[in-house]
Amino acid sequence: AGTRTVLGLGTTNPQYDFHLVKSDDLVIKMQTAEGFIADLVYNDGTSDVAELEADTNFNTFEVGTVHADWDLFFKTAGTGRMFISRIGKVGIGTNVFSDEVGNGQFVVNQTNNFGTSGDIFSASAAGVTKFRITNGGNLILNGGTISDTVGAVDVSDDFSVTASVLLGDGSGTDTIEFNKGSGDILFTTGFDNCSSLATN
Repeated sequence: AGTRTVLGLGTTNPQYDFHLVKSDDLVIKMQTAEGFIADLVYNDGTSDVAELEADTNFNTFEVGTVHADWDLFFKTAGTGRMFISRIGKVGIGTNVFSDEVGNGQFVVNQTNNFGTSGDIFSASAAGVTKFRITNGGNLILNGGTISDTVGAVDVSDDFSVTASVLLGDGSGTDTIEFNKGSGDILFTTGFDNCSSLATN
């Protein structure tokens, strides 16, 4: 067997092929002239597969794979959290992009690090939740509208719901129900001598 060569700077016991040790801040710098790139490339022994690249021509810093068969994973605590597939699909909490309802371009697995269900939130600049998708598949709007244009309430396309729709006043009591099974519209409060509108 061949002898392994290791290089240590600041240590007499290098643990890796190239091992830097310093007792305070450690900086590794790559520099190039304007109009050129600084590139750190990973090769699997056959071809280049991934790179870190700073391009002064376009003022960009690029992180990614360059091989057609490689995906990109982002980890925390040693576990993959966000995934970008080789064809550009994005998954958070999952690298599976298809299920019984189709093949997704952006998929979120709503399970947090503790194995319990998590929801998806979108908040305003003030930190107020504007809409929420629960782990159970419910969509909750907070003061918003469903629209195909900004500031309008019209939706030009058909709007289809495959389950019963419950409308409430925020107190936890449903006031209007569009019942999936019967097709009826039921009113629970605010109407005298009228409890439902039935369909033929």
